[in-house]
Order: sequence, then structure tokens, then C-alpha cells
Amino acid sequence: MKAVLKFDGGSRGNPGPSACAYEIDFDTEKTCKGILLGEATNNYAEWMGLLKGLEEIVKKTNPKKTDLEIFSDSELVVRQVQGRYKVKSPNLIPIHKKTMEILSRFNSYKINHYKREHNEVCDLKVNEVLDS
Repeated sequence: MKAVLKFDGGSRGNPGPSACAYEIDFDTEKTCKGILLGEATNNYAEWMGLLKGLEEIVKKTNPKKTDLEIFSDSELVVRQVQGRYKVKSPNLIPIHKKTMEILSRFNSYKINHYKREHNEVCDLKVNEVLDS
């Protein structure tokens, strides 16, 4: 099975009111969800978009039989997952650890950075949640 995860997060102020969103495309199903997070930084919101999306995929699939492709407009999060940058913020270290543990369960995964305009669905969902 193949799954594609796109995610985003944002805050109005840094920190400020924040939200995250994910879009999951399975072979036969597409899911999109936005989540209000409360007061947080933009980086925290981005990480939560990734983590919440991964948790949803794990609920719906057998990760050992799933090849996962991840897309984000957050170059920082992508490089932190790839191990190219360290996660230094104390509140993000446990989220990073949990994310990496979940990723290790998948048959394979690849994470890619792409431009913000390619992440329109998640970006709109984050703003929709923050506006409500």
C-alpha cells in the first residue's frame, strides 16, 4: 500500500493562536483534517501537523505494509526529520522522538520539501481553523 501525507501548521504570532492540518491520500481514500492547537509557535504547529497525520495513517493502515511519501513546505521540519538539522527546542524534542518512532514502523518513508503554493489544501485548512 502507498500513502501520501501532506501537512502544514501555522500560528498568528510566534507564539500565538495556532493550528495544524494534514491531508492523507491512500490508494482508495482521501482525508483532510484541521486541528486547533491553542497558543504555540509556528514550528510546534508544523510538527503537530506531521505527528497527527502519521497517527491517522497508523490507525487506518498496517505501517509495515505501507510505503509513505511525505510533503511539507517547512524546510526546517523536513531537514530535522532527515537528521540534517538538530531539534533543539525542549518542547519539540519529545514530539520529534515520537514522530521518528512512528516513522520507523513503516515499510519505507521519504520526506520532501516543496513550495508553499503546492500545499494549498493544508494551508487553507489551517487558516480556516484559525478563523473559526
